Amino acid sequence: MLHVTLYTLRPLCDRDEALRLWRALQRNLGHEARVALLLPDALHLLVDELPCIRRRISAVCGAVHPARWRMPVPPRRAGIAIADALVRRPVELGLVSRQVDWEFSTWRDAAGLTCSPWGDPGVFSLGPLPARTAPAPQMRRPPLDEVLDAVCTAARLRRDELATTAQGRLLTVQASARQGWDQPRLLASRLRMRPASVRRLFRAPEAPELGAVLRCLTVPACTAKESKPQRGSGILGPCSSPS
Repeated sequence: MLHVTLYTLRPLCDRDEALRLWRALQRNLGHEARVALLLPDALHLLVDELPCIRRRISAVCGAVHPARWRMPVPPRRAGIAIADALVRRPVELGLVSRQVDWEFSTWRDAAGLTCSPWGDPGVFSLGPLPARTAPAPQMRRPPLDEVLDAVCTAARLRRDELATTAQGRLLTVQASARQGWDQPRLLASRLRMRPASVRRLFRAPEAPELGAVLRCLTVPACTAKESKPQRGSGILGPCSSPS
């Protein structure tokens, strides 16, 4: 594998812009990229050695985030040690307090925290986190906004896409019901749907991606933070947004 690093002169400070770039990279590179880490001012990729791979990566970055991207260090061969070092970078930079909190890293995919995994889970020496199948009787019901943030983080969706995409609506309804938020009228108002449509989603077969959402609720980034990044320090996921 090759370690490709690009730096931008205009840091990413908006999650929507970061999402567009992340989706474009995943769509255009597919399984050719084994590891991906998007930081506010840098993109790290471990990719297969293929013709024109550097040019393809630069073209995607330039098309989605029109700023000058530079590659001051030539791509170099990399192995598992580089992969393990990359997942620690957001913590070392002070962006988050735990590496699992950083949304734009394929570490989350390998940990089973995303609905559409990207990258090679075998690159990381970790196993999937256990899913919370149902809230225990002694556990508090999480705030509904926390559930919505978990759906956004797991599916890498914007908050407005919860109401405008079929995946967003289904995951929101099913995850909310599993956490005790099973009031059709309340969810209908949040998703701009009819209560009858919400009831149909209650009865629909369980979405395969629901496990990733429940795992995000098991390790929510908005709790257990030792310190929070300052506003404007970089791109943050919905569960990691500063208060």
